[in-house]
Amino acid sequence: MSATWPQAISALAVTKLRSYYVKLPELFVSKCNAHRDFGVAYSIWPTYSHVAMQYRPALDLTFHALADGTRRSMIHVLAHGETRSAGELGRQFRYAQPTISKHLKVLEQAGIVERKVEVRVHQFRLRRKALEQAGRWIARHQAFWEGAVDQLDQLLAEARER
Repeated sequence: MSATWPQAISALAVTKLRSYYVKLPELFVSKCNAHRDFGVAYSIWPTYSHVAMQYRPALDLTFHALADGTRRSMIHVLAHGETRSAGELGRQFRYAQPTISKHLKVLEQAGIVERKVEVRVHQFRLRRKALEQAGRWIARHQAFWEGAVDQLDQLLAEARER
């Protein structure tokens, strides 16, 4: 028996969705196919792709910098708005100067701190732009996934009612 036109469109949509977007749970796909209602579900399902979520290599540097507890503590100290020298940060965290310099270099490469050299003293201050960009990225992903979970809950509730 050959597939009807709506079944063929539904199967094509599932294939496209799986190949370009996040793989959906089998339950969602099977429920949509069972009810021949995939076109409606697809139209409300939010798009998740690297293009839509704006992949940015700078975010990799930011999240790498934030992955270390010592660097997060340094950000917390610098968040009070004062500039601090590498020596002051080294004394505060009780680390050797090379270790502090390594952490500050990672933060600087991520654009989280800014270095200003005064004679032989390196002063550091917090730059909020990189942290704000990371916050916006997290907010976009959070909004997407909250919406996706809400829609999946709605579809499951509708499937239980049938």
